[in-house]
Parts: sequence; C-alpha cells; structure tokens
Amino acid sequence: MAQPGECTAAQLRVLFFGENGAAETGNTSIGIANVSKAPCWLKGFPTVKATVDALSAKKPAPTIAITHGGPAFLFPTKVSHVVLHHYQPTPLGVAGYKYPSISAGFVILNEDWGGPGLCPEVIHVSVRLPGLVAVFPKVPTQIFACRDFISVSPVLGRVPVIGAVYEGSARI
Repeated sequence: MAQPGECTAAQLRVLFFGENGAAETGNTSIGIANVSKAPCWLKGFPTVKATVDALSAKKPAPTIAITHGGPAFLFPTKVSHVVLHHYQPTPLGVAGYKYPSISAGFVILNEDWGGPGLCPEVIHVSVRLPGLVAVFPKVPTQIFACRDFISVSPVLGRVPVIGAVYEGSARI
C-alpha cells in the first residue's frame, strides 16, 4: 500500500471547531478537514494572522503576537506527521451544537481574563498550514487577546473541544 503524500490546499478545508475556557485561559480549536478521497499528511505549526475587531481594540489597535508555548499535551516537544483521512461530512450534535467531522486540527490558547469590552477581540484568523503556500482566509473565532498574544499549537491528530478530546471526528 502506498504511503500518503503531503497534503495540498485543494484537499483541505479549515474551519472553526469549538471553544472552551477555564482559569482565565481560552481554548479555540480549529479543525482541518481532508475533503479528498486520498489520505495525506501535515507536519509542523500553522502560520496564523489574527484580525482584531476595531471596536474592541485599544487605541491604536494592537499587533497580536503569535507564540508556540503551552501545556505539553497540546504543545509536544517533538512535532510529528499527522495523517489526515477523508472526513465524513455529516454533522454530529454535541451539547446542543453541530460540528462537522474533522481529520486533524490545531489549538489557539489565549489569556481571556478581561473578557468582552476589556480586551481586544480576535474575530477571525487567516491560516497557512505547514508546507502549503495557500492561505485559508477569515476562519471565524471569538478570542480575547488580553495580553496581545495568542499561542498556536502544531497540527494535532486530536483536537480538544468543549472539555473533551475527539479522536479524528467530533464525538464523545
């Protein structure tokens, strides 16, 4: 059996997958769906550019710095290949929300101790996945970047969402 090749932009979709938070830290999961029939792989950190809502921004609007640090289960010391298999497009209901199945994803952590009205709100991110030139623009989010930085994990084969870990698709 042939080994999967590196993913191409045409094979993938990037979407908001869910969010959670505790102890003044927000966790936003971004899903990566392989919409092709052929498995492929990604390895490394996505490049993320945050767009701040002008009404929530400090004057002048801050530049949101991107870091790569956080808890070991989300930010492993050794980044490995993640194989993305074809996803099933059927939405599944979880806690009253519907999430599409995903193949992989990454997590954005932020300090949200100020919350709405007190901190700049990142309303969407543009994402360039590792190894790809194409940019997936305007992935919606609701991230409060209270310290003007967010931390981005590498591409993961599992994505923590709503306090649970989903292995390859949105299900408990």
